[in-house]
Amino acid sequence: KYENLVQNLETTVRPLLKFLELPWDSDVLTFSKTAKKRQQIKTPSYDQVNKPIYTNSIGRWKNYEKHFTKILSILEPWIKKYKY
Repeated sequence: KYENLVQNLETTVRPLLKFLELPWDSDVLTFSKTAKKRQQIKTPSYDQVNKPIYTNSIGRWKNYEKHFTKILSILEPWIKKYKY
């Protein structure tokens, strides 16, 4: 969950790296510093990669909640599965 990631990066990322069979590196926690050292980042989200983790996107989906009403029955199993 995004919320878990931004609220406790290390606790969320360690199991992910283990699952991917990648070694832990504390630089993961300061990824934005590493990104700033690169000359160019070629992704649509390049601007966000240069920023530290932030929490102000938590709950932002609620601004669009009214648009989900027609498909809520389709989303419901996923909402329950991922405990949203």
